[in-house]
Amino acid sequence: MKTGLVFLPVAVAITLGAHAASHLVARLGWRPVGAVAFALTAVGAALLTRLDADSGVWTELVPGFALLSLALGTAFVCATTAAMNGLPHQDMGVGSRSQESVHEVELARSCDGRLAGLRHRGPTGLT
Repeated sequence: MKTGLVFLPVAVAITLGAHAASHLVARLGWRPVGAVAFALTAVGAALLTRLDADSGVWTELVPGFALLSLALGTAFVCATTAAMNGLPHQDMGVGSRSQESVHEVELARSCDGRLAGLRHRGPTGLT
């Protein structure tokens, strides 16, 4: 139950970021919105690098996660808009599916790297 509550702000932030991006991209274009989104993603990730075993969940983990998630929700909309920008109408289905496939491959690579790291650790978790 506790873990679900910690990840709830992540889901809300991604949704809010995607919703805000849909309006901002229409008004400002995907490039400036995407640039700000990726900069905020870096700030959110930087906040998470300061965590240690004694860090507070609600005071240190969730704020970094929330900012990272808000920015990624915005960045996803910008990435989709950039991928679809300039495609003829008849090719948009193929372009959309291609972008989804790239996301799935990147997710698989990320998970594979993490699993490979776990295989090389001893029973204590230390290398």
